[in-house]
Amino acid sequence: METNEFSIQGRFTLEDVVAHHMYHRRNFFNTSFLFMFVLLFLLFSDGMEQGFGLSVLSALLSAGVVRILGKHIIKRSITKKLQKESFTEEEVTFTFSPAGVQQRQEHHDDFVKWRQMRRIYEQPELFQLYLTNQKTMVLPKHFYHSEEDIRRFKQLLRAQKDIRCVYLT
Repeated sequence: METNEFSIQGRFTLEDVVAHHMYHRRNFFNTSFLFMFVLLFLLFSDGMEQGFGLSVLSALLSAGVVRILGKHIIKRSITKKLQKESFTEEEVTFTFSPAGVQQRQEHHDDFVKWRQMRRIYEQPELFQLYLTNQKTMVLPKHFYHSEEDIRRFKQLLRAQKDIRCVYLT
């Protein structure tokens, strides 16, 4: 008989934290890219006699460069901040049940009911369980022992009727 409760465990890495922050800020990057594109298009189209196509291309390339630089700067600042705070790769255990998620660390023990979660996203390398817009449980996929554990977790999420938004691949 298969139990309804199972656990994953692992150590967070800098890459896990940076990946979460980059996904968390994705809307900001997309909005700023669109804003930059429109602004640069208006500037280039006003001063160029070469035509519409060249203005669009120039605006796309310029906005793309600004977006790439912005992402790089933010990624670097997050990494520096975590290194300054002496980021420790402390072992953490998550236990999943039909009632919720138990998170255990050396000096921290927390239980969150499924109905307390606002939304859940699956990314290529992690799951993000949002409790508020700023408070998130991050579950890196390398914590799972197998693809079967990931499948069981997704199945458990789909069975929860109290979670408002679940975005799984």
